[in-house]
Amino acid sequence: MQELVNVATKKLKFEYSEAISAVNECVKNNNYHLNTKETILQACRIAQRYGVSFYDSMIISSALESNCSLLYSEDMSDGQIIEDKLKILNPFK
Repeated sequence: MQELVNVATKKLKFEYSEAISAVNECVKNNNYHLNTKETILQACRIAQRYGVSFYDSMIISSALESNCSLLYSEDMSDGQIIEDKLKILNPFK
């Protein structure tokens, strides 16, 4: 959800009130993951192994813990496979 707000307000120029509405809508239709100590430790290992930023590795770690097989991201490596479980796709390509 934090990435949604970041992209919506910076790139799409949403007002925060619009971003809040978007978050509320997404939470209704998706699973919500809370980060734990293990999420952070796994993110550190992912950042080191794959050379991604810590912020991106937190998103990846959360996706892995949520058993996602597909992660949409405009700024990560399109087509990259993480841990033989998670494929990153750029939805704008």
